[in-house]
Amino acid sequence: MKNLLAGCLIALVSVIFALQNAELVTVEFLNFKLFEISVALVIILSLFIGVLTGWLFSGFGAHNRRKMIKEQKEKISELEKQLTERIA
Repeated sequence: MKNLLAGCLIALVSVIFALQNAELVTVEFLNFKLFEISVALVIILSLFIGVLTGWLFSGFGAHNRRKMIKEQKEKISELEKQLTERIA
């Protein structure tokens, strides 16, 4: 229920934002005029690209952490095995 309420609130804020920022702007890249689009869409697309980029980079970091944890667990198992061999 909370997720539905949060989703509706975000949708409402997004609609209000889009209605208040409906002016058209020209998107240029390397002095080429690409297209005209509303300010709201430019901002929302920029936000989406930023979130996607952050998600991708955090995924790489998480992969490296999982790999390190796996290696450390293997090292711990190896050391525990050596310890039990010395005690026995």
